[in-house]
Amino acid sequence: MLKNLNKHLRNNNGFTLIEMLIVMSIIAVLLILITPKLADHQESITRKSDDAIVGFVNTQIQAFYLDEGQFPSTLDDLVSHDYIDAELIGSASKPIDFTDTSNKKVALVSE
Repeated sequence: MLKNLNKHLRNNNGFTLIEMLIVMSIIAVLLILITPKLADHQESITRKSDDAIVGFVNTQIQAFYLDEGQFPSTLDDLVSHDYIDAELIGSASKPIDFTDTSNKKVALVSE
């Protein structure tokens, strides 16, 4: 009867401390290996986002020209005529400005 009680009190369904430490160590090593890749991936995402914003603003400049018969004199003209949102320009990682005096295209401005 005492043997049955001992078998009943033991819990063989859980993990041992050693097993948990091994799993935690493996997870830590994987995190150390993956973390640098995430930083590179973030730079790629930022670059692609900036390219998309510049492309969209350039498309809206052409739409403004087709509708108004002239190119916008500033980016604020695009905002005030509801071609773009002001938040869109501010969401780029670098400032956006016209590349030439004819105001036909914009690009990111390196500071």
